[in-house]
Amino acid sequence: MEQWNIHLVDKIYKPLQGTLPLRVLQIHPGASPAPLKCELIPTKIADGIPNDYDATSYTWGSPANPKTINCNGFDLKIQQNAFDMLTDLRHPDRPRTVWIDAICINQCDVVERGQQVSMMHKVYACARRVVVWLGKPDDESRVAMQFAAGLDAKEYTGEMVDFLDYGDSKYREKTYLLRNELTQETDNDRKLAIALVKFINRPWFNRVWVQQEASACLDTDVICGPDVVHWDQIFALAWVLCPPYTTIWPDYFPHTFRASQSNLYAATAIQADKIARFTSTTASTRNRVRTLTLLLFEAHRYGATDPRDKVYALQNITIRDWSTWAPAVSYSVPWEILYTDVALRILKNGWLKLLSRSGRAMHRKDCAGVLPSWVCDFRQRDTSVAEPASELVVHDEWLAGGGPDGYQSGAVPNLTIAARSGTLPKHHRRKIDPQHMSPDLQRFKGPARQLLQTYLSFQCLMMDEIVYTGWTMSDTWGDRKYDDDTIGEMYLGFIKADLDQLASQPSQTYMTGEKLLDAYKLTLIAATDHNDQLITSAYTDGAWDTWTQWLAKRDSDVNDITTSSTPPLNKAVQTSGVYRDFRFAVTKHGYLCLVPGMAQVRDAVAIIKGYKTPVLLRPWIPAPGLHAAASVGKAVLKPGPTAEYFELVGDAYVHGVMNNEVICVGDEFGCKADPTPAQLERTRRAAREGHDGKAWETLGFGDYTRVLATIGMRWVNLV
Repeated sequence: MEQWNIHLVDKIYKPLQGTLPLRVLQIHPGASPAPLKCELIPTKIADGIPNDYDATSYTWGSPANPKTINCNGFDLKIQQNAFDMLTDLRHPDRPRTVWIDAICINQCDVVERGQQVSMMHKVYACARRVVVWLGKPDDESRVAMQFAAGLDAKEYTGEMVDFLDYGDSKYREKTYLLRNELTQETDNDRKLAIALVKFINRPWFNRVWVQQEASACLDTDVICGPDVVHWDQIFALAWVLCPPYTTIWPDYFPHTFRASQSNLYAATAIQADKIARFTSTTASTRNRVRTLTLLLFEAHRYGATDPRDKVYALQNITIRDWSTWAPAVSYSVPWEILYTDVALRILKNGWLKLLSRSGRAMHRKDCAGVLPSWVCDFRQRDTSVAEPASELVVHDEWLAGGGPDGYQSGAVPNLTIAARSGTLPKHHRRKIDPQHMSPDLQRFKGPARQLLQTYLSFQCLMMDEIVYTGWTMSDTWGDRKYDDDTIGEMYLGFIKADLDQLASQPSQTYMTGEKLLDAYKLTLIAATDHNDQLITSAYTDGAWDTWTQWLAKRDSDVNDITTSSTPPLNKAVQTSGVYRDFRFAVTKHGYLCLVPGMAQVRDAVAIIKGYKTPVLLRPWIPAPGLHAAASVGKAVLKPGPTAEYFELVGDAYVHGVMNNEVICVGDEFGCKADPTPAQLERTRRAAREGHDGKAWETLGFGDYTRVLATIGMRWVNLV
C-alpha cells in the first residue's frame, strides 16, 4: 500500500488483523464504466489442494496518478497497472476472487510484509491458477500473442530439457527464429520480428518476482487484452528468439539484443523451474535443480523496486533446497548489508561461481565502493550505457583454477575451495562515503554494519603484474569524435600499439609454443569465434588480413556484425568486447591477457583455486599514510590482518592457462609462491631435467619456464 492510503490502514486492515496468513480480494461483478468494487476476505492455504482464488502476476508500475476502487466500503487508491488488471479480470455476471500483492498485503506494515514475502511461494503454488497480466494491448501484442499461440511448445520444451541434460552442445543446436541474415528478410518478416521483439521487452518479463509467481503453479495463463494463451506458448516464443550464441541485432529492431537478453532469459528460467517442479523426465540433479545460488547468479538481469527483493523473491523457488543458509526476510536490513551477508555465506561454502558477478568492473557505479569488491551487486544493470562492463565470454571447457571437482555449479558446496573471512582491523578499515550509502544504511546502527569491513582470503595459484595495457574506445573518445567511417582507423591504431609492444618481448614464441603474433590474435577474441566456439590459430590465420583490410575501408562499420559482408573475425572481436569493455594487456613475465577496461599498469592477473577463469586484482592501500607493498610479487603466504590486500576488479582471459596448465606445472615441479632465487633455480632445474630432460614435451602444452616464478599456492585477501 502506498503512503496515500496510510490513513486507511486501521479501517481496512485492522479488522482483518487476525486473518493472517492470507487475505484474498473478491472482485464484484460489473463492466466498464461502472466503478470497481472489491472486498478483502480471509482465507487459509490448503497445501496440495487448489484454492478458490487466482493469484495475479503483473507489473506494479509508477505510483503517479493512482486510481480509486471501493474496498470494504472505503475508497482505496491503487496503481494504474493494478487498476487496469482488475478491470480486465472482472467478470460481468459473477464475482471473481484473486490474490493481488498491492492490496492483500498491508504494504505499510514492514513486519507483515516480511511475513507475507516468506510465504508467497505458497500463495502461488496453492492457487487455482496463476494469471499473468502483461499490460494493455497494442498492435504488436496482438501479432505476438497469436504467433505464440501457434508455436509447438512441446517441441521447444523438449529442446530445453535436452539442454538441461546435456549442456551447451545441445543449446547450440536449438531452434532460433532469427538465425538467417536479418537484413535480407522480407518486409513482412521484419514486421513480425519487430512485433515479437517489442512484445518480449514488456516490463513484466523483467520483474524479479515473476520468477517465483509464474513458476509455482502448473496452470498459468497469460493475458494481454482479449488474447489468452497458456504460459508454455510464451516460453516457446522466448525460446525461439534466444540465439544459441552471442550476437547483435540489426538497427531496425526496436530494442538491442543486450537490452532484450534479460527478458528472454527470464522467460526460459521460469520454464526451467516449471520443468524441475512438474515433470518426471529424468535429468541430472546438477543441471535440473536450480539452487538459490544459481538463481542469484542471474539476479542482476531482473528489475525490482526494492533491491532486497532480489534475494527475498528468489529464495523460495528452488524445490530441492541446498540453500538452508538463506537469510531471514527482513526489510529493516539495508540492501548493502543483505548483499554482503549473502555473498559471504555463498563464498564461504565454496560456491566461487559468484565471483564472475562480483568485482569493481561489475558493480554499478552508484554504490561507489560501499560494497566490498567480492560482493555481487545483484541490482539490475543499465544496458543502455557502457557501464558496468559486459561479461567475459565464458566456456564450460575453461578450468583455469582446477578440474570439475574444484569448480562447482552451485548445486552443492565445496569447502575445499571455500573462502576464509576476517574483519579488517580498525587502522585498515575502508572509508565509505555516506553520500553513496542508501538512506537505510545511513540510518542503520546495528552490529551487522561491520560486515562491510569483511575481507575474504582465497587460495591463489598464480599471480603476475601487468606492465602494459592496450587501448579501449573510452581512452580516446573524449579527444576525438569517431563515426562509422573512422572507428576502423582507431582499431588499427590500437593494434599497431600492441604490436609495437610485442616486438619488444624477449621471445617471439609464446609459452604455448605458438608464434607470439598468433597468441596475440587469439587473446583479442578470448580464443572464441563469432559463434562462441573455442578455436585455435587456424581460425585467425586466414581471417586476420581480411579483417584488417576491411577495417581500413572508409565504409566499414565495426559495430555491425549482422551483415553477410562483415568479416567473421570482426564479429568475434565484437563478441569478446575488446576495445569496448575489455583491453589487451601484457604481464611482467609475458602472459598475454584480455582484462576489464578499467585495468591499469600495476594491477595483477591471478588464478584462484576452484575458479574457472583468471581474475584481475588491484593492490589496495588500507588507509592514507599507511604503506602498502607496491609490487604484487610480495603477496602474503597466509591470510591474516597483516596481509597485503587487493580489490577484485573482474574476470580476465589469460592465454595458455585456461585449461588447468597452472596446476599441472605447479604440481609437476613443486613451484613456490614468491620463490627465493635459490628456490626458483631449483624449480627451473626440475623443469629442465624432469623426465630425462623432456618435461615440457611430456606435459604436452608448451614450455612455461619463463613463468615458473608466478606459479605457486599463496593466499590473497580481497577487500
